[in-house]
Amino acid sequence: MFTCLYIYSVNLSFISFGFVLNSSNRLTNILSQYNLPKPVYTLEPIGYTEGRGNKGVKKTLNSVAGVYICINLVNGNLYVGSASIKRMYMRFRGHLYLQHGGSKIVNKAVLKYGLNNFAFVVIEIVSDHLRSDKKTILNLEQKYLDRLNPAYNIVKVAGSVLNLKWSLESRERHSLAILNDKERINKIRN
Repeated sequence: MFTCLYIYSVNLSFISFGFVLNSSNRLTNILSQYNLPKPVYTLEPIGYTEGRGNKGVKKTLNSVAGVYICINLVNGNLYVGSASIKRMYMRFRGHLYLQHGGSKIVNKAVLKYGLNNFAFVVIEIVSDHLRSDKKTILNLEQKYLDRLNPAYNIVKVAGSVLNLKWSLESRERHSLAILNDKERINKIRN
């Protein structure tokens, strides 16, 4: 049984992502290549569909805190990240849906390779009493950053961009870049 979430992809098709019990061969090979443990949750594309999904994926992802990996199923490139309680779903959407909070490098890879060639894996979660402890979560993320040296991570230090103070000039440049990216993505979609 799958809990499905329907994603509006770049090519205007609905791609259904769902929790899978048995990972695809492509994902299994990549997890094995990196000698990773069995994921806590695995979200992979399970086909094309018309319609809207339910809130099961959001509810489940937001109920956990820990480390996740975005995996390109074509070339095996990874992005390692972490999320505290009620933030995992936002990170999932940010990376794979090209929304706020996602890595620009992962976003560009999704545009290049297609959403159906990515998986989102929750690789390790923290216990209930530590779900809001950012230091514990960041230490866990650092363990995977050091171990995997993921191609899509620009910064190899967990949490190093947290509490970063941007100058007014940097914020203006960043805002302009986001607007340009949104315009470019809209042109691709249309």
